[in-house]
Amino acid sequence: MTLIVGVMLAFTLIGCDTGNEPAGGGAQTVTYSGTASSVTYTLKITENTSRAAYTPQSGDSYELTAGANKSTGAVNSFSANVLTLQPTRAGASSFTATVSGSNLTNLSGTTTWDNGTAFTAPGAFTTGGDGGSGGNDGSSRSKAIPLTDYTWADGNFARQSSIGNYEEQWFYFTATAATQYMYFESLRMPVTAMRVYDEAETQKASTTFSEGQCLTAVANLTAGTKYYIKLELSYGSPAGAFKVAFGSNAKATPPIAIGENTAEITGSWIRGNIAAPAGAQWFFYNATQNTTHLYYMAGTLTGWMQVLSENGNMLSNAIAMGPYNTEYINLGALIAEGTIEPGRKYYVRVRSGVETSRSNARGSYYLAFNDDDEFPIGFPVTEMDAIALTNSVWKDGTINLDNGRTEWFSFTPTATTQYIHFKPDAVSGAFAYMYNSTVNATNNNDAIYPYPGVNGNGYFTCNGLEIGHTYYVRITSRTNENGRFYLQLNTGTTPTP
Repeated sequence: MTLIVGVMLAFTLIGCDTGNEPAGGGAQTVTYSGTASSVTYTLKITENTSRAAYTPQSGDSYELTAGANKSTGAVNSFSANVLTLQPTRAGASSFTATVSGSNLTNLSGTTTWDNGTAFTAPGAFTTGGDGGSGGNDGSSRSKAIPLTDYTWADGNFARQSSIGNYEEQWFYFTATAATQYMYFESLRMPVTAMRVYDEAETQKASTTFSEGQCLTAVANLTAGTKYYIKLELSYGSPAGAFKVAFGSNAKATPPIAIGENTAEITGSWIRGNIAAPAGAQWFFYNATQNTTHLYYMAGTLTGWMQVLSENGNMLSNAIAMGPYNTEYINLGALIAEGTIEPGRKYYVRVRSGVETSRSNARGSYYLAFNDDDEFPIGFPVTEMDAIALTNSVWKDGTINLDNGRTEWFSFTPTATTQYIHFKPDAVSGAFAYMYNSTVNATNNNDAIYPYPGVNGNGYFTCNGLEIGHTYYVRITSRTNENGRFYLQLNTGTTPTP
């Protein structure tokens, strides 16, 4: 199926091999390149059979790249100057490119890159400048992208920064007030340095958008004066597309589109699941007061959570979700005072991030909210498939970073104080969190280390237990390690061998 989304591009031909196949048997190719929405794209089409005068035809292979992203596949057809391209990725939709002479003038459709992330054909650009890379592509101060008050503009870090060679994007704006707020939105949550200059190239401000941060202030500006913004991608942060804007709103960003299929968050736990990296799910809740506590429990997902208004304005920074994070978020402490209004609807966006050995960008999680700091009851521990611990018996557990970073255990105490001992295998240390049978969090949570203990006692102390009552313990890897470990329940500080 061909999807047309009505966006226009003009690519400059940077290489075209025509005529006979070159000596040595290399296949002929035609390559187009250009920049749209600050992203540099290259489309290379390679012949599948040798022919004298080469133009693309059905069956030829293509490779479309943008930084580290790539889509590969075959030409379905080339007729009336329109190329139809079909990715090899299973289930991916085809898209079309219109060719006029030595340029591509249109690229339309929605498909996926080979890494599985969504790709919608980008916006228009104008050729010219150095090497046909486009006018305002943000690659330098002279090509800075203009910003309009409280309106998103697209940017892109095409590749990761290296030491001494930092990826950068330039923008400019005309200040409307002495203090302006810069807004930032990115799926990949990079750490980004921001520097603001006047036209005399004097630096006026320097700050950083940390992971998940969406708003920062720049003071001591002069209204009506033009300023330049240089964004630098920090070393080690993921590259990719982002949005940036400026304005005078200290409480919220410009709006983004609210996702579909929203579900309501209440005082009872709701389960979410994101099946693939770069995915998102949307929820809403109806506020009853401005100090709402939003709770989450990690399942298998490491991701990000953010609160938005009913109009799509981001009201909070993106908050990391994972087994190392706190289990509730006081929105009144994170959002500017007065932003949360009783009786209004608010949205919560949960996003998975970039898949790495340290981040599982797919899987399940749980959400609930209360107006106070009481952990919502009724967490579905039965879904966690808890392993039962008994006195003086070692039980093995497994942390699988591909499918989740948490293992659950249960026990019924025979004393008011008991100890859970940890013995390492592939996992050398862990964090432990204990819950009672109604799954309210207790104060029993701590790091545990290898028995007989390195920088610690090698056991987890469970105090204030009720004999005969069931408790649950959630174990997460302390050092992002993958594999097996062992736990033993005991009434003493020394485990049974």
